[in-house]
Amino acid sequence: MSPSKKSCEKDPFLKAVDDAIVRYGMLESGDRVLAAISGGPDSVALMHALRHCAERLALKIGIAHIHHGLRADADRDAEFIVTEAKRIGLPCYLERIDVLNLRKRRRHSPEEAARILRYQALERIAHQTQCRKIALGHHADDNAELVLMQLLRGSGPAGLAGMAPVRQQRYIRPLIHIRRTTILNFLHQHDLHYVHDPSNQDQRFTRNRIRHSLIPRLINDFNPNVVAGLNRLADIIRQEEQWLEPLVDSALKQAISAMTEEQITLDTVILRTNSRALNRRLIRRALAMCKGDLRRITMAHVDRIIALIASQAPTGQLHLPQALCVERMQNQLLVKQRVRGSPRGHAGRAHDPVTPYDYNVNLAPDSETRIIITEIGAVLHFSVLARQSIGKRLDAGQAVAYFDMNRIEFPLTLRNIRPGDRFRPLGLMGSQKVKHYFINNKVPRHQRGRVPVLLSGDQIIWLVGHRIDERVRVRPGTKQVLRGIYFFGDRRFAMDPGAITPSQTGP
Repeated sequence: MSPSKKSCEKDPFLKAVDDAIVRYGMLESGDRVLAAISGGPDSVALMHALRHCAERLALKIGIAHIHHGLRADADRDAEFIVTEAKRIGLPCYLERIDVLNLRKRRRHSPEEAARILRYQALERIAHQTQCRKIALGHHADDNAELVLMQLLRGSGPAGLAGMAPVRQQRYIRPLIHIRRTTILNFLHQHDLHYVHDPSNQDQRFTRNRIRHSLIPRLINDFNPNVVAGLNRLADIIRQEEQWLEPLVDSALKQAISAMTEEQITLDTVILRTNSRALNRRLIRRALAMCKGDLRRITMAHVDRIIALIASQAPTGQLHLPQALCVERMQNQLLVKQRVRGSPRGHAGRAHDPVTPYDYNVNLAPDSETRIIITEIGAVLHFSVLARQSIGKRLDAGQAVAYFDMNRIEFPLTLRNIRPGDRFRPLGLMGSQKVKHYFINNKVPRHQRGRVPVLLSGDQIIWLVGHRIDERVRVRPGTKQVLRGIYFFGDRRFAMDPGAITPSQTGP
């Protein structure tokens, strides 16, 4: 049965959820929240915790269940969630994803393919239901397992930062400081049912061996509070990483001597004056900007690049995973991608076919917002500025775009291009189909599918990386400006003096 209001008053689980929501500002009164519910104990507890918060915060809650189709009992899980949501009076949205198809097309692991499609599905449902927040059921034990797994892999600070309580100001983890035992006690106390995923017991998976073997031994033989200690470590590192970001951004801007559609060029004279620690961060950032992510890039790769920078030889070349190439030419370090299928030594852009990416992110009027679109390897940074602070820099909307705050309506929406999209390019009097803009401006077909659009209401105000809409341009009387900065793995532009470059975040 569902917990009664009276039984909730002193419940340690619900109190911890309330504390996390307040501490991290996860929810505001009147929010629409989509809860990602798998049917396991963590997600079922999350569902009831949000119901507990609903009356106090006037929340509108929806349940999303993503059917991966990978297990024989996946239909059972979906049926359980639909039935349970109906029993407690919450709307439920079920979506099936084809993990095996994506894995075959992109050569991802099953876990990575499932993660990509799951987040895409959650964004689609959130958009359809106008949910501003998406709640996930990760808890303290999950975070500790991730930190240990990253530690055993030899990860750097970014990996040890674990899971952020709030990500992109959209994804929230209300259970992030709660132990699994507390969650199970809550479910048992209130006789709440859930389903078991047998794959969680499969010792072939590293994470399961950490969960069922390593952590219990650490608790019994070394430190009974090891889970709390690992979470504290992650929290400290995450805060320090956030503090370091502006310093790395500034150093990277000084080190970049040129950026084109083909490559990023770093000045090795400047790099040689930096500490090894700083150069590791700059190189990882440059590789991420070029590749879109850092998957399969190890510290050994980064250290080989540092050795190339320090080498007395005037030239040299390194070939990294997924067609990345780093080349030393005198005092320049070139980071680029080889054309897949071309001989080594012939570097250039990887020409991928047009791919139908699907994503949808809402943007609130905050002073600083960083959005990572994992589907296309792009990062956007938005900030609200006083008009006088930007001087005469009013770009047309390529790498940097400026909008009159009085002429846009929040929340804004960042999504993929859809058939029939139109906008009014800056400098033109009439509207134009996005498709025709691409043709007229000779945008290659393989790039078009990865171009995001920013909407105010139902009006496109930025064909991201190309042109803003005439109707939202900054005018002489503008007092406040929204600035958008765009970084994309396959298309790069001249760096704006005030730009903030992308960085890797947690899962």
